[in-house]
Amino acid sequence: MFAESADTWLRLEDDGDVTVAKLISQAIMDERVIRVIGQELYRQVEQLGRDQIVIDFSDVRHFSSSLLAVLIELSKKIKATKGRLVLCGLQPELLEVFAVTRLDGTLKIVVDMYEAMRQFAAKRR
Repeated sequence: MFAESADTWLRLEDDGDVTVAKLISQAIMDERVIRVIGQELYRQVEQLGRDQIVIDFSDVRHFSSSLLAVLIELSKKIKATKGRLVLCGLQPELLEVFAVTRLDGTLKIVVDMYEAMRQFAAKRR
């Protein structure tokens, strides 16, 4: 049975004004799952005003290209509020997907959570 809850696939934590969204599945392939993840991430920006977001991919090994569309839309929503989106923890195979699609030039991608949080700390100064 499919759980229509984002917390099955996504763990959210606030670290000051930064929302950390950790994807907690090795494979994010199902369109319904991607839709639920997207809805929760959009809600963070649109309804809760959380526009400083890190998405941690460290557990993810595979994902559908539909997730890229979610990330692009999320990036647009965040940029409209002058916020910031940072992706981290991408495995080399997944980094290749971002390179091939040229999204590595559009989306901010860093190695790990430590570096992601440094990006936000640097912006505050």
